[in-house]
Amino acid sequence: MGGYVVIVLALAFARVAVAEDVWLTDFQKAKQTAVATKRPILADFSGSDWCGWCIKLDKEVLSQKAFMDYAKTNLVLFIADYPRAKEQSAEIKKQNAELATKYAIEGYQPFSCWMRRAM
Repeated sequence: MGGYVVIVLALAFARVAVAEDVWLTDFQKAKQTAVATKRPILADFSGSDWCGWCIKLDKEVLSQKAFMDYAKTNLVLFIADYPRAKEQSAEIKKQNAELATKYAIEGYQPFSCWMRRAM
């Protein structure tokens, strides 16, 4: 699959509602989709049920029709969510913890970044 280079997109927000058909939660599947479609991944590290800025970004940007229309043909959307009250499978929790370590996500949500295949 090749390496991935992380290009940080400094956003003061992240995403709240996960639409499973649009926002992938499986990072391996997101990488496979990115390779197959030749689109970058927008990876969103979020605290969807407790982070006020995450909720705000979702409401004002990420759930808006204009953004979703753009994303459907230009991006692979991936969310690594770190909720406090919502249930997650053990697999997703483990994956997201590993991603937080790998990409040095520390304590403060939100954090979003673009990922592209290294050339």
